[in-house]
Amino acid sequence: MTPPVSAWGTKALVSDLPNGAQYRILAAEDDTSVSQDGSPVSRLAAGKFHFTGTLSGNHVFEADKPILVAAFMEGGGGMGDPAMGSLVPPEQFLNRYTFSTIGGGLFSRHHLQVIVDNTETGTITLDGSPIGAGKFVAIGGTGYSVATIPLPEGSHNTASNLGHGIFVIGLANFNSYLYPGGTQLGGIIIGNDTPVAANVSVGGTPVVNSALTVSYTYSDTEGDLEGASSFQWLVASDAVGTHKVAIPDATNKSYRPTVTDFNKYITVEVTPVAQTGTTVGTPVEASFVGPVVDNDGDGIPSDTDNCPADANADQANNDGDALGDVCDTDDDNDGVKDGADNCPLVVNADQTDTDGDGAGDACDTDDDNDGVKDGADNCPLVINADQTDTDGDGAGDACDTDDDNDGVKDGADNCPLVVNAKQTDTDGDGAGDACDTDDDNDAVKDGADNCPLVVNAKQTDTDGDGAGDACDTDDDNDAVKDGADNCPLVANAKQTDT
Repeated sequence: MTPPVSAWGTKALVSDLPNGAQYRILAAEDDTSVSQDGSPVSRLAAGKFHFTGTLSGNHVFEADKPILVAAFMEGGGGMGDPAMGSLVPPEQFLNRYTFSTIGGGLFSRHHLQVIVDNTETGTITLDGSPIGAGKFVAIGGTGYSVATIPLPEGSHNTASNLGHGIFVIGLANFNSYLYPGGTQLGGIIIGNDTPVAANVSVGGTPVVNSALTVSYTYSDTEGDLEGASSFQWLVASDAVGTHKVAIPDATNKSYRPTVTDFNKYITVEVTPVAQTGTTVGTPVEASFVGPVVDNDGDGIPSDTDNCPADANADQANNDGDALGDVCDTDDDNDGVKDGADNCPLVVNADQTDTDGDGAGDACDTDDDNDGVKDGADNCPLVINADQTDTDGDGAGDACDTDDDNDGVKDGADNCPLVVNAKQTDTDGDGAGDACDTDDDNDAVKDGADNCPLVVNAKQTDTDGDGAGDACDTDDDNDAVKDGADNCPLVANAKQTDT
């Protein structure tokens, strides 16, 4: 009975038969490419055959679409009949077979041909006993080995952990037989022989908004290239996967944790898919990474961090608004952006900078740049390195509007540095008497002038009493005032006037 096309495979493993064999390869679909031992031999339409010549030894036939391969044994003089049997594709191998030779003494020799996965050459059994790895020969590049074993007439059985295939063969002088021991008939999806994802791991640091990327090794026993493998990122409350759930829409090779992932653990599941066919491999999950820390790595949970995207463990917030200084563009909240603010941490919307040194007065420790710190400077906004304070009132002369503290502003004071509230200016020269060195402006300094407030350039002092005649009320010092003295410049106390 011919198996249904859905049970056909794309690979057939054949081994040496007595006197060799010819093989017929039947295509199920148009444009089927057939190769023998890795070399193309034919391209077939649906229902067409490719016949090989007589072959000996071990071979592998492969196609890109379903094929059915039949073997025709050769007799001593050519084709032997009725020895013909269909080959079973590896996908349909069974783990156990029970079979019998054809009895009645019709055949002098019986053989069992066994094809098994290379990993089981030492463990597969015949009638309960290991066949022995030494009896097997590898079918190159396929992952399988074959052994041909003489059989006594009767019933037998084989067993292995993985599937294996068998042919039962009988020979006589004029007759022969050949049949497979059995097969599965399950449907085979062509082109993807169960791809595998291995070494799945998550790369990157589990930080909010920092990319995590999956890495893995893809393989396929048929050598198919990787197709649209799928990915699903998952989150759990701990590293062993408690409360594990899929993250919505996280189906790419990379994932950036969000603030909702904070303090949780992340993994990814990879489902490998080959380019050909639709069979997918077994999903493989990476080890969890985590816990996810806040996105700026400063140890402050993102939901309470005043700069969630910038590290600021101290959470400094100069102006007390919702943004920390690290991410605040106006740290003092004075309406001037930090980059342009001459006092970024001190409110000074007017940006006053008295000395023009780039530091606003609000934060400058020496606003007039005179070398005296503002706290000690008696004129903090006016240069006065000598700190002169004439009236000792705490305001330096450079910034004091009444340097002598006499109640007359300096701009109107005719002696701004000498107390003279009355502003007396005898000679009217603009310098008050208190600070004028020649009050009468007679060119004789007050200290030498015998009449400092009366013009007397000659300094005449008739009576030599130190008071010049110009200001002496008794020029002759005779005790009679000049105004009543009939000889004001000559002593005559009696005032005799004969």
